Amino acid sequence: MPSPSYPPSTGTHHFPHYPNFPFPFPPQQQQQQFQPPYPLQQNPNPNNPPPPANMHPSTFPLLSHTPSHPKSTTSRSFWCRNHGPPPPPSKSRIPPPLPPAPPAAPVQDFSGALNDNNNFSGPIRMPSTTSSKIPKGRRVGGENVVYDVDVRLQGEAQPQLEVTPITKYSSDPQLCLGRQIAVNKSYICYGLKQGNIRILNINTALRSLFRTHSQRVTDMAFFAEDVHLLASAGIDGRINVWKISEGPDAEDKPQITGQTIIAVQIVGEGEIKNPRVCWHCYKQEILVVGVGKQVLRIDTNKVGKGEVCSSEAPLQCTVDKLIDGVQFVGKHDGEVTDLSMCQWMTTRLVSASMDGTIKIWEDHKTSPLVVLRPHDGQPVYSATFLTATDRPDHIILVTAVLTEILIFICHSLESQCGSHVLKT
Repeated sequence: MPSPSYPPSTGTHHFPHYPNFPFPFPPQQQQQQFQPPYPLQQNPNPNNPPPPANMHPSTFPLLSHTPSHPKSTTSRSFWCRNHGPPPPPSKSRIPPPLPPAPPAAPVQDFSGALNDNNNFSGPIRMPSTTSSKIPKGRRVGGENVVYDVDVRLQGEAQPQLEVTPITKYSSDPQLCLGRQIAVNKSYICYGLKQGNIRILNINTALRSLFRTHSQRVTDMAFFAEDVHLLASAGIDGRINVWKISEGPDAEDKPQITGQTIIAVQIVGEGEIKNPRVCWHCYKQEILVVGVGKQVLRIDTNKVGKGEVCSSEAPLQCTVDKLIDGVQFVGKHDGEVTDLSMCQWMTTRLVSASMDGTIKIWEDHKTSPLVVLRPHDGQPVYSATFLTATDRPDHIILVTAVLTEILIFICHSLESQCGSHVLKT
């Protein structure tokens, strides 16, 4: 049974399931009976007529000098029947021996999947592109790259997004560094200017309203695609975690409900504008928050243990005297603007700040491992760890400010990172 600290394992891609069609022939005849899904060509060499249909298979090696490998028997005998015996291979063209290949999957006969227009109507293994809009990009390289978003090269078209309206609501134009929308595979959530959060079921269009904050929501995030834990932060300094569920109401009608896991208000930090939240990569009870200049770690299993709290009456937590379950991680000289955790090294956390620095922290250490000024001291609005699935030993960190993106690549967080700059 999996630990409750880990979300259920789900793949990042969905693979369609295709049925397997049994062969109507014995295994030793599968390759001989296979027919290609296109008409056979005429024999171009009249001096080498095809062998009779009733010729015994044992005579094929005599005509085609076929090696004893079973896969080569099919391909070379097919050549003999349609093109005559192939010319003897030149020694200079003989490729080096290949390493032994893994056992091949049985060959399946899809000849019956052709219709009159020679189009596949049965199962096919390659996904087809139904949209006529083919995404195109430009590969850039070098340490410093300038990209003009208004310039299009030959073959590059202006990308057009397919938009489907979900809802309309009024909002005040203002700078928002956090996420105003949170989405997983079941729900779409967005914040309203009064501090409430609207929950929409993607599949049933069922909706609900959570009264979570007294002021504007600045950030929100789901723990995982299939775990309905929603964390939110607001200008009022409140940090809420909700568990979203569905069930019948008193009239037996389906409704979306939210159970308050924690409701904490961080006070004593002065004016705050952009509180941020960041889930632990694997532990759903650990939440990291940035409130003002402070970076705090919250254990939802320990906060408010034995106490009753709600979004209307949250627990009070001062930065000078933290309550149980809230741990001090570190501090910046300016307000924290972003947080991100490294998936391959879950004890590593990066924070960005208006003071122009990014700091990388380690568990149980109040001093940062690394302090960088990536953009010549300008306020850093975003810092995110990226995952390289083929190189888990590499750490990729991306920072951004205004029109500049900086990419750090290093083998370890203690070593000096190489950087690439992209300006737009």
